[in-house]
Amino acid sequence: MFIHPVLVLSLIVSLAANWSDAMRRKLIASTLVVYIAIIIISMIYFVPQLAEFHNSPRSGISSAEWIERGQRWQQLSWIRGAALFVFAFPLLVALARSSKNADS
Repeated sequence: MFIHPVLVLSLIVSLAANWSDAMRRKLIASTLVVYIAIIIISMIYFVPQLAEFHNSPRSGISSAEWIERGQRWQQLSWIRGAALFVFAFPLLVALARSSKNADS
């Protein structure tokens, strides 16, 4: 939980520091937007699902239902992780971009 605010703050600082370079600004902003969207999705879906699983002995839900939910959660978690991985690439492109290209 501690790492997410640090990463969002780092992306915002990076965005501000590179504001004059339109291409870097777009690359950093795209990663920031996707990262925030994934955090929101996690808060809406993934965290409540974990809380329900934690309370599963008192829920009255069958083992088969928990297995199905667990598999769905795992598949969606893999998609979430892949999206985070893919949207880290614009940051690498922004980092590799030379400062002499700032006027383009």
